[in-house]
Amino acid sequence: MGRRTAATSAASLVLAALVCVPGQAPATVPPAEPARVMLVGDSSTQGSTGDWTWRYRLWQHLDATAPGQVDLVGPHDDLWDQSSRTYGHQTYADPAFDRDHAARWGLSLAFPERPIAQYVADYQVDAVVELLGIDDLVFLGHDPAHVRADVERLVAHARSVNPEVAVVLGELIQTWLPGATDLNAQLREVAADLDEAGSRVVVAETADGFFRRRDTYDNSHPNARGEVKIAAAVADALAVTGIGAPAARPLPAVPVGPRIPVVLHGEVRDGRVKLRWTSSPGADGYRVLVRRPATSKTWRKLGDTTRRRVTVRGLTPGERVQIVVLPRKGKDLAELDVRSNRLSLRP
Repeated sequence: MGRRTAATSAASLVLAALVCVPGQAPATVPPAEPARVMLVGDSSTQGSTGDWTWRYRLWQHLDATAPGQVDLVGPHDDLWDQSSRTYGHQTYADPAFDRDHAARWGLSLAFPERPIAQYVADYQVDAVVELLGIDDLVFLGHDPAHVRADVERLVAHARSVNPEVAVVLGELIQTWLPGATDLNAQLREVAADLDEAGSRVVVAETADGFFRRRDTYDNSHPNARGEVKIAAAVADALAVTGIGAPAARPLPAVPVGPRIPVVLHGEVRDGRVKLRWTSSPGADGYRVLVRRPATSKTWRKLGDTTRRRVTVRGLTPGERVQIVVLPRKGKDLAELDVRSNRLSLRP
């Protein structure tokens, strides 16, 4: 089968081409194959347990605006678990999407998991979306010029297999880290130098409007708000190559923090309330809330903990209280709709 261009694959909308033949029903031209898009990145692209990931947000957009026209490809479909430091997890906030990717926690341009040429050949890739470079700058100590050269090599090696491949270069979202802003500027120069009509090289402006305090859960990795921003920028860039449509603005508001509630258990023993609960995927902390239904309808913080088993002291003897637990990931506390089951106890 001949090599397909990304623009040709993506632009082939499912159109009914009507051929008027007397005495016959109109014929429908079958749609072309979907564009094969590979997302290559580090931890921000792979995501960790409990995340939606920006891959999910991008897929939701593509599935809604270009149904059946895009196939995300790659050797992996998993998440990283930060507590056990292992791969292979499927505990997404919602796993119902095309989860294939080529991202790995800690991945760098200098030390790829596999050569990009091998990926393009093995998966017949029409478009590569890469969001790499922060680990090269921060952990490997490479300067922006060095990382730029690695980006240029990535484009060249991808083209060595498919001369018509499209490449989307994602900006580094962590612009507060040394070298990131400089490298982002150089990515735009790379795109200007290498972009061709038959093999597009474009920049996804993933750093535009991305803020450390609002859009990350740990000052580095995107939370749900950050995921939406990254996905929109990538969708805009893919649209330039002929794949899909730009993201609609304004971007949707989404809740941050874990979205999988815990199951709470508790009992009164020796006048104390003893609590334990299940884990919420990706959560690294929990908040215990209490409400005194006889006097208030408001939930108040009883305490924060990294454990999943605590003893509550200081409650008024004989007063019935209600207790729930909210999970936290980094600095993002779950919304109240993710609170655990409610316990009603009388110490």
